[in-house]
Amino acid sequence: METTLLVVEDDEFVRSSLEKLLDQQGYRVLTAPHGSAALDILQQQVVHLVLTDLRVEPVNGLELLAHVRALSLGTAVIVLTGYGSLETAIRALRAGADDYLLKPCEPGVLLERVQAALTRRRAMLESLKAETAWEAVQALTRVLATLDPETFRHSHRVAHFARELGRAMQVACGERHELWLAGLLHDIGKLGIGSALLKKPGPLSMQERRRVRLHPLFSVNILRPIGTLQSLLPAVLHHHERYDGRGYPNGLSGKSIPAAARLLAVVDSFSAMTEDRSYRAARSCEEALSLLEQGAGRQWDPAIVQVWVRLVRAGDLDVNPPNARIDDELPRLFAHMFSSPWFPPGDKTSQATRAAAPGFRKRTTTVCGSHQGMPDRPRGAVYEQDGRAGNRTVKAVPLPG
Repeated sequence: METTLLVVEDDEFVRSSLEKLLDQQGYRVLTAPHGSAALDILQQQVVHLVLTDLRVEPVNGLELLAHVRALSLGTAVIVLTGYGSLETAIRALRAGADDYLLKPCEPGVLLERVQAALTRRRAMLESLKAETAWEAVQALTRVLATLDPETFRHSHRVAHFARELGRAMQVACGERHELWLAGLLHDIGKLGIGSALLKKPGPLSMQERRRVRLHPLFSVNILRPIGTLQSLLPAVLHHHERYDGRGYPNGLSGKSIPAAARLLAVVDSFSAMTEDRSYRAARSCEEALSLLEQGAGRQWDPAIVQVWVRLVRAGDLDVNPPNARIDDELPRLFAHMFSSPWFPPGDKTSQATRAAAPGFRKRTTTVCGSHQGMPDRPRGAVYEQDGRAGNRTVKAVPLPG
């Protein structure tokens, strides 16, 4: 998606120069001569970064900043002014500015700051998405464990099996964690079926079978609003497709079935076969493996069945994993699903432990008070100190509170 920047500047020459500079870097650039015009644009279009002067009456830069923060957490704001002071910098940063620069500013420094602000804002949004997904998955699994403990235990086994089979098939680490999560949530839609039907001791009628077969669609409808779980939907939707095309909900066959769904189908079936159900007793592991081998090429992907059978018969897999607390599993999962280390809400991990995590970046907001020793840092510029690179801080801004 094209990155849109909004330049808010009352000086026509400066506004035009900034527009030309940013346009040459491939950004889509909008301009406004004052804060009121900027607000009109922000209410009508998606803007990824606002570059604003402080003196843009009738709505000044700090007031505009407050409006931006109320409208969108995803919009970065850089204050670029010729009338700045340390006090003004503190006020702007406390109000939510991503950066603060003094005019005149070298073009290279400005472009570097724009890119850094956009990167930080995207990272913040990813963190918010992760937090939302974390809370949603916690809530869903707790509801499932409360209303249908049998399905919850089954889902936990499927999650464990899917991850281990993924490891045996040399699936990438991130994809293995997605398999675990897909296994955990693949039957969440059974909450919409009703326990009476799921636990019926006798055979199901045609109408009841049709009802049960809706659960993958129910699962997808429950998970679809959680944006960061979109990659799980194909596996969840299609885990009851058959290799010969006689499955549901879409009658897909062979390699047209998503790979994750084909893998999930094998471990889901094995787990179901080796569990007690209201209409039958659990089968032994060997009986379940024999049934998988008999159905390979018809119901299940033969290559995946072969790997699974070999894995179980070799004794390299715990077929009765302990019921680990989901709250213990999820932090490790989300740390791998997102590009930077992520710690859940209320996490007590110490700063020292966080700093040791791969890719962790400690942010230190600073204002350059002098060019001495730092020719690339203009006076008054706010910049980020990298916890690993060790850039030198000249003068830290003591943000009150």
